[in-house]
Amino acid sequence: MYLVRRFAILLGTVAIATALVHLFLATAVEQVPLWTALRGTPHFLADFLRGEFGTTNGGGCRPKEPPFIRDPQCGAYGPDDVGRMVRERVGVDLQLMIGGLVIALLVGVIAGRAAAVRPGSRRAHASKFATALQLACPPYFQALMILVFFTAGSGYLLQLPFVSGQQQYVPFFSDPLGYLQAMWIPWVSIALPMAAFVARIADSSLREVLQEDYLRTARSKGLPERRVVDRHALPVAAAPIAMMAGVNMATLLLNVALTESIFSIPGLYRLVKPALYSHDVPVIQAMMLEGVVLIVLANFLADAVQAALDPRVRR
Repeated sequence: MYLVRRFAILLGTVAIATALVHLFLATAVEQVPLWTALRGTPHFLADFLRGEFGTTNGGGCRPKEPPFIRDPQCGAYGPDDVGRMVRERVGVDLQLMIGGLVIALLVGVIAGRAAAVRPGSRRAHASKFATALQLACPPYFQALMILVFFTAGSGYLLQLPFVSGQQQYVPFFSDPLGYLQAMWIPWVSIALPMAAFVARIADSSLREVLQEDYLRTARSKGLPERRVVDRHALPVAAAPIAMMAGVNMATLLLNVALTESIFSIPGLYRLVKPALYSHDVPVIQAMMLEGVVLIVLANFLADAVQAALDPRVRR
């Protein structure tokens, strides 16, 4: 019943957010009267359910200056059906989002565990220093520095093999090795900010859980400390980690958009710059609605995981 209620809330949230996106763009950008936009909202919602977003006349960063359109970070595009563009590009967005999330959770949990198990050790201090440094460093800047100084074949400082560069994306089944080369730096760039938050939450949650009486009992029975932490403490501490991951999905999606622009990865959010320059409402609308769906769905999954790990949430 809990998941049914949460799924109903998910559908309602998507419907309300979709309607608000339509009203905002129609009234603020297209200058449509509010009452007219309200009357057209049911029709817009029906089109959204069918995956129809209208058509675009194309977009470029500087339409009157062709050399700027060839800028690899611009992502200029021609006339097309926006629904087809979304279906072709949303898979790339999901690959970046899921890859970044998995790396963030793994790195964050490992760093938080290291700091919580031995709070006064050098490893704990190194984990805290790395976390603080990452929270203070913008991911866009980190990705840009790697691209400028260390990319294979074009790095100014040191050309390292297998470092991701611009316009290197290929589908996985076409060239698995080329796909990994093109994606691993973007995945890490997307993951690091969330990994820092996960490390902080994992550290504080584990420290609190490790003081529970049932864990003292487990230790007194002779269980190894590693098993006490990994089998008994970590699953309990995972519930707030899942909640924090859901809360930060909007930040993760923003990092996906920035990374696609830097590395010229052909996701939908690579088109954000030319769409804004060209005032291309259908494409902007499609990007906003894709973001709504991904963020709401990710929060639904985070709630489901949290409820599975902590029965108190279901009550």
